[in-house]
Amino acid sequence: MKRIITTAIMCIAALAVLLAACCSKVLDRPPEMTGGAEGAKTLEFWVGERVEEGALEGLTLIVGMFGGFEYFGSGYCDKELFDPAEDEYPEYYVAYTLTAYPDYSSGDSDTVTRIEIFDPAVTVYGIGCNSAIEDFVEVFGDLGCQTEHTERYATATYGKTTISLTAVDGARALSIFVEVTNKTGMIF
Repeated sequence: MKRIITTAIMCIAALAVLLAACCSKVLDRPPEMTGGAEGAKTLEFWVGERVEEGALEGLTLIVGMFGGFEYFGSGYCDKELFDPAEDEYPEYYVAYTLTAYPDYSSGDSDTVTRIEIFDPAVTVYGIGCNSAIEDFVEVFGDLGCQTEHTERYATATYGKTTISLTAVDGARALSIFVEVTNKTGMIF
């Protein structure tokens, strides 16, 4: 009887580890980041990706925050001339937020944890900020994401990755972010 109980406990523990591993996954890099069409705009980084300091050279710092930094993607404004306190954001842009990952106490703010896309020329799995909600739901549903949507908003979740499409009052944005834990209860 002890052997059956021990085996059952081991099976339950193995199943729990398997489920935890599935829930911590980050959605794979979109194919257009690894060899998209010539002339198409693409993302420079993906969520969950560590960024080496030299890779930030072409980006413009928007704001430094406690625990992170936000940058415009390269080519959206002149980093020598942009003053976040005085200048308006460009009409179209991509912004990357870098923080510690997977937990805020993990160390340096060198991992992309959020991407905001306001440029209709940039797509993720073929979906851009001007895509229809129905197309968003279909594409990300086919990728195995759990999706929810209304007339103006849609989300897709895959493990620790959430992608949202917002269409409110003419403003359209595609956001991708990865869940960052705060196990030590850091106050920002």
